[in-house]
Amino acid sequence: MENSAKTKTKISNLVKAELPEVHIKLIKKLKGKHNLINKFIHIPDIVGGGDIDAIKALNKSIYDVNKYIKVGRIKYDLVGFSFNKLMQLKFEYLIEDEESELCSKAYLLEETEGWRVTKIEAYWNPYQ
Repeated sequence: MENSAKTKTKISNLVKAELPEVHIKLIKKLKGKHNLINKFIHIPDIVGGGDIDAIKALNKSIYDVNKYIKVGRIKYDLVGFSFNKLMQLKFEYLIEDEESELCSKAYLLEETEGWRVTKIEAYWNPYQ
């Protein structure tokens, strides 16, 4: 279990190469980015008196999205999305390298040329 700069660079390069393709396959599997967003943002109205069991629906939606996105040694979990200042769609993924046990967050931005990893945060090991 080596946490060297070389290992982190290798993971980052792998994520930059894989994540756009993984994301495109996820969009295709869920029949479009709008369906992905709608499935991911199902938020139950618990505060407004909605059914507390609606949390189960939220957890199922997140599971349904994330079950499609493990590739090789890297596990990707979609944890959020937003829009940048130019109103470009940006997805946030939690990434975990199963070999080194290092985790981080990666941000994927929709540009005119396609999807691009714009940032990978500092790595940490949740098991230490």
